[in-house]
Amino acid sequence: MEVSHSSNDERARSRTKCRELLSAHIYDRLGFVIAPVDIRLHPRPSDPYRWNILPTKAHLFRKNLSKISTGIYNQIISGIGTFIEAVQPNDTVRAESVEVTEGKNTVDNHNYNGESTSFASRIEALEGEIHEAQQAQQYWKECAEQESKSKRLSEAELSKARAWSQGVSKESKKLRQRSERLQSIVKSLKARIAISNQCLEQLILCTDRVRVINGCNSKEPLPHELSEEEHI
Repeated sequence: MEVSHSSNDERARSRTKCRELLSAHIYDRLGFVIAPVDIRLHPRPSDPYRWNILPTKAHLFRKNLSKISTGIYNQIISGIGTFIEAVQPNDTVRAESVEVTEGKNTVDNHNYNGESTSFASRIEALEGEIHEAQQAQQYWKECAEQESKSKRLSEAELSKARAWSQGVSKESKKLRQRSERLQSIVKSLKARIAISNQCLEQLILCTDRVRVINGCNSKEPLPHELSEEEHI
């Protein structure tokens, strides 16, 4: 019993607080003084206010204010000024009002004429900004993907170029080494030819000296001096 009384007391305090905050909100938004006990979630046609709520939160207004639970009171309290707002009956925004028809609660949407600066219009503007941001995000995502693709292609081409350059470098090194070997062979052959020429000159000089010593004044031709006919 004590638990039941405590729960009822908490619910009564939440209901009172909810009424007072809704009343204060109506005054702040519209300038109308409505006693907390006269606050309704389902305004009468003669009431100078309507409730503008997000469709996803419409279930909070299904029942009368006196019949909802403590949790619903707390959700309404936390939503005042965010997803719940008091508007005049002639606002252009789409006000969500709850009417009681044959004992059943139904949510009807009403369109009113006039100007509005309610949170619903701000939400609509924000949704437009979100849509633009999503489009921009998609654009930059596609740009990033294209840039990444181009980068991958460039890296592949660069890799091929590097491989080709390395191959050319190897072939160039081989040709350089071959050239160096050929130059060494040519140098060696030139040295041998020079030595052979020196030996031949020394041989001719020695032959001439031998001829002089032997008194060969007639200078009979030496074998290397004979013409081809004489050899024959």
